[in-house]
Amino acid sequence: MEEKGKPMNNEGMEERHRGRSRVPYIAGANSHFILSVEKDGREFFDITPLPQEVFGEATVILRVNNSEMLDFEKTKEIDFQVVAREVDTPEKRSSSATVLLKIQDMNDNAPVFRSDTYDLHVKENARIGTVISQITATDADVGDNGRVSYYLKGAMKR
Repeated sequence: MEEKGKPMNNEGMEERHRGRSRVPYIAGANSHFILSVEKDGREFFDITPLPQEVFGEATVILRVNNSEMLDFEKTKEIDFQVVAREVDTPEKRSSSATVLLKIQDMNDNAPVFRSDTYDLHVKENARIGTVISQITATDADVGDNGRVSYYLKGAMKR
């Protein structure tokens, strides 16, 4: 039995920084783990956790690898799991956290007319207010990003 107040052997310990002080941390076999991202039980390569290898604890950053999956018009949200698996233990225990990633709409689509060209005709004696045609454009974005306004460009030919 060790005496009270006697310094411990530092073997198997590493120093971890917490603010300005250094706190001794015992690095056991179960403190070494690998992080991965899974969706529906399979590896999900569109998101990568950083770091991927951890000793003890770490702040994890999730990095996008495939920005095409972030298209709000196709998918409003994506759920996946961040999984931590022990490396140096026979049990290889694991834990996971579910992440719900809500995609925000951006103004990434231009308005589109149904046709590129409209060939219209009107009689020369048409009354003021006569409807010549209805021309429509749509925008795949939603809300304010999908609002379309119109104006006439160019001068009248004589």
